[in-house]
Amino acid sequence: MTAIPANNTASYRFCARQSQGARDYQEDDYGFLDARENDGEPEHTLLAVADGMGGHANGARASAIAAEAFIDAYQHSGEATVKRLEGALHHANQRVARAIADEPALAGMGTTLVGVVIRQERLNWVSVGDSPLWLFRQGHLAQLNADHSMAPLLQQMVVDGRISAEEAASDPKRNSLLSAVMGHDIELIDLPSEPLACQTGDLVIIGSDGLQTLSDAEIQTIVAGHSQDSAMKISEALIRAVDAKAKPGQDNVTVLVYRPTVGHDVRQSGSAASIAEADERPKQSTGTSGIGLKQLGIITLGLLAVVALVYLLSLSMTTGQ
Repeated sequence: MTAIPANNTASYRFCARQSQGARDYQEDDYGFLDARENDGEPEHTLLAVADGMGGHANGARASAIAAEAFIDAYQHSGEATVKRLEGALHHANQRVARAIADEPALAGMGTTLVGVVIRQERLNWVSVGDSPLWLFRQGHLAQLNADHSMAPLLQQMVVDGRISAEEAASDPKRNSLLSAVMGHDIELIDLPSEPLACQTGDLVIIGSDGLQTLSDAEIQTIVAGHSQDSAMKISEALIRAVDAKAKPGQDNVTVLVYRPTVGHDVRQSGSAASIAEADERPKQSTGTSGIGLKQLGIITLGLLAVVALVYLLSLSMTTGQ
């Protein structure tokens, strides 16, 4: 885990805070790279959050390995941003695979991973799993990345009238992941091909899913109330709000808050997406092959449909017993 420098400029622009929640261990990890201008490359920032799984020690190992390998691979790559993020993700996955091969007892460990780059007033990301990435803009909060868990499928079943909202909320499979960094082929990857333009006043927030003890509406209210404060105060306010819920079995919580530096208000240029447009951007989940985006969308939808069908069949069999 990379420590955040404890100076006023850093704490205003970015900060990370963690809580173990009700657990006696911490499976989340995070890191950042504040890249200075060198070799002709513009100054930019890389942020990463990983939420481990596979048991106390194994989850912590997976998240630490993935976060470190991801940042290291990104730092030493000379490719364009999207390819650089993709390569760093696969390097992290390979490092997890190597750790499992070296220690078979680690089999089954894995982690979510969200990596965000803010470069030349543009934001790119890659994510696997269900750790959320939000953009706070002009008083509104929007989740940018895809949720690779059963939660969106259950919500769609509610919309379709197949199950009730109460059944979806209490379903034991709700947090089951459809994709994770586990050392084998990654089923779903969210890697948009185009960046999102940053605006003056934007805040980027990355969390582990423990932060989602708070609803998006609650997070929006908290951030809005501290939007002129430092990133440190915002992250601390979010952690306090989670702790105040005193949820039994509260998961580990990690939150990174980053305030992009914008040289001018890009709203005047017409090049930046509004918050509504940001919320509606396709959360494209990509596979690991080199097929086209259209084919990829069909395959992804097909995969989700199969998962939903299997779930409904199992639900039908369960209720029929």
